[in-house]
Amino acid sequence: MYIDKKLIIAKNEEKELSIIPSMINRHGVITGATGTGKTISVKVLAETFSAAHIPVLITDIKGDVSSLCEEGVSSDSISKRVEKLKLDGFNVSKFPTQFFDVYGKTGHKLRARIDSFSSTLLSRILKLSDSQVGNLNIALKVAHDENMPLIDFKDLKIILNYILENKDTYSMKYGSITTQSISTINRKLLEFENTNADMFFGEPELNLNDLMKYDGDTGYGMINILDSVELSKDYNLYSTLMLWLLNKIYETFPEVGDLEKPKLVLFIDEAHLLFDDMNSDVLKKFTQIIKLIRSKGVGVFLISQSPSDIPEDILSQLGNRIQHNLKAYTPNEMKSVKIAAKSFRENPNLDTEKSISELSTGEALVSFINELGQPEIVERAFILPPQSKIGVVDEITRQNIINKSDLKSTYDVTIDNISAYELINKQNELKQKEQPKEEIKK
Repeated sequence: MYIDKKLIIAKNEEKELSIIPSMINRHGVITGATGTGKTISVKVLAETFSAAHIPVLITDIKGDVSSLCEEGVSSDSISKRVEKLKLDGFNVSKFPTQFFDVYGKTGHKLRARIDSFSSTLLSRILKLSDSQVGNLNIALKVAHDENMPLIDFKDLKIILNYILENKDTYSMKYGSITTQSISTINRKLLEFENTNADMFFGEPELNLNDLMKYDGDTGYGMINILDSVELSKDYNLYSTLMLWLLNKIYETFPEVGDLEKPKLVLFIDEAHLLFDDMNSDVLKKFTQIIKLIRSKGVGVFLISQSPSDIPEDILSQLGNRIQHNLKAYTPNEMKSVKIAAKSFRENPNLDTEKSISELSTGEALVSFINELGQPEIVERAFILPPQSKIGVVDEITRQNIINKSDLKSTYDVTIDNISAYELINKQNELKQKEQPKEEIKK
């Protein structure tokens, strides 16, 4: 809740727990078992940032973040929470929202060009071996060197076959090209296409500036929602898309140093999916991005069940922390609780480890970064109720927002630019026309 220029997120009997705008880009983490209130915490943070004129992007795994675009309903439970926390000035509200969807069903089509992906990220999606990655890398390099744009899968397929047909020429310059590796990559591409996940590749590619918009009437920051209900079922594509987005922001945004507030904040749900099967090179790159992206004016909040889901080097970069209930019945669960407790700055008046298993729904352990860049001591508090609707968005409302958006004419269209597919086919046509002439000379 944004009141008197304060970003109030939680409250207990002694104090309000506010997050400082200039410290949002110190990143954050929201953890807790299923059903303990993580989604509400995400919504309250997103609402508060939006009201403070900060755009956000949220991955919506369960579909219940989408209702940020609808005004909340004053229920008995919310009224009791408002009264209990003495929230003067609390009002139900709706927030400016844009919807995106890789499959183009529940939002504007979110797409990327093949050539904006590194071979490392493409190989992660396709699950390639080292030798296959080597051949993929050659294909990408040839396309770049010979000015052949790679937009979608048809371009990638044709460049792969092109280097195979001319392997004697290209192997001398770029390295060994094998029929087996190219065949395997093509088979992996076919498997990928069969899931319709190839729809992610194409044009127009997402323009990052379209994520950083503001409502014309209120000046509120735009809340961009990436519908990930279907997307997250393909955890490999979901995680790679997030890595691509972070890398694109990292490479595109200029250095801005310390700002009064971030230009953009990302909330990535089911963050553990990012790290499943992540090799050491990708993890090293991701860790570097998290460390340095804050200087680009961007904050990142990871959401997962337990802090132990997140590699330690990355967890140490997530300064703003909200921990909901975690049960501890098994040795592994007890270990997770200990890790969670140790991640907070100790409060001498609070048994942090014990409290984690006692927290009720909507209650959390909270610690935000203070003006000096240090974590505040952990406090036990209730997250404020959201001002927007709790639950899933009404589909008519969603569709109306999509239809009225000025992004519709930009993203819900197909652009057919000249790419590797057309260029190589044109070369082949010219060769076929020249072939009869050569035969006549003979």
